[in-house]
Amino acid sequence: MSKRDYSLDFLRVIACILVIVIHVANIYCRAYASIDDINYIGAVIFNAIARISVPIFFMISGALLIKNSEFDMKKYFKRIWRLLFALIIWNIFYYLFNFYYLGTSSNLFDTFIESFFVPTKRHLWFMYAIIGIYIALPFVQKMCHNLSEKEENLFMGLYLFFVGFVYVFRKEFNQTIDNPIPIIQATYYLGYFVIGHILYKRVSDNKIDKKWNKYLILLPIVCLTITILYTLKLSGESHSFDNTYLAYRSIFYILSSVSIFLLFVMYKEKFKYSKLIASISNLSFGIYLIHPVFQNIITENIAITQQLTYIYIPVYTLIIFLCAYFSAYIISKIPYLNKILG
Repeated sequence: MSKRDYSLDFLRVIACILVIVIHVANIYCRAYASIDDINYIGAVIFNAIARISVPIFFMISGALLIKNSEFDMKKYFKRIWRLLFALIIWNIFYYLFNFYYLGTSSNLFDTFIESFFVPTKRHLWFMYAIIGIYIALPFVQKMCHNLSEKEENLFMGLYLFFVGFVYVFRKEFNQTIDNPIPIIQATYYLGYFVIGHILYKRVSDNKIDKKWNKYLILLPIVCLTITILYTLKLSGESHSFDNTYLAYRSIFYILSSVSIFLLFVMYKEKFKYSKLIASISNLSFGIYLIHPVFQNIITENIAITQQLTYIYIPVYTLIIFLCAYFSAYIISKIPYLNKILG
């Protein structure tokens, strides 16, 4: 489709905000021993619900990128270099930030070399994952454009089973044996990427009946409730934050995030252009890259785990989001410097 899909803009903005919710809620969750049960339950609820955001980001990317069937070598390398450049700059930036502001000591040379494989800030893992997908993109495009509908169904079915169900099975029965299946299971975020393309294409071709929307509403409620209850149960048994069922490869997150994604794109005609939403959507990657700066500034100066999760997770999320948005907006207006936004 040549016309911009505003439903994806709204979905990207929501996912961007929810990523910040995850990182704020994690602060409370990891402080299990020092917060009361009410606040811990609140943190887990926010954390569990917000985690649909990362799979949704991958599905949006798949929906937008795989549809292009023509391979452009120049654009291919330009896209990868742009992300690699941003990754290097942000890894160096966060090394210096960690050292001078947070007091984290490390050998610069070792850290710089490791930064090609290990991020200097935890959230940068997403950069490594998306760069890997972009490197493989021409081959993924060829595969997807030559799949029949039955083969697409088979891919999604195998992905649900070998990624989603097998993950839960292994965790539930404490099985450590893992023989990942290439393409389907070995890089599970690629599955989200491909599924985003398949479902978006089918919605665009009117191949998904809206009669299923009641199930799409029900599925996230059921799956996220199970996730929350299991997380609370396992945390209570281990007397520490247990994030086993908060993994993106869990069947509960696959079903939840796919359902939310489908609901948005199935009703894309309901979404209209918004200058603010478009601006946030365009800067979402930059917001993601820079938001830990403001999160760390808050956590270094305020004992947030002593405050109510139900109030202050939304409050701090909003503060961090606004600071990150305006910072990314300013950077985007500065020639050359705007290239670090990816």
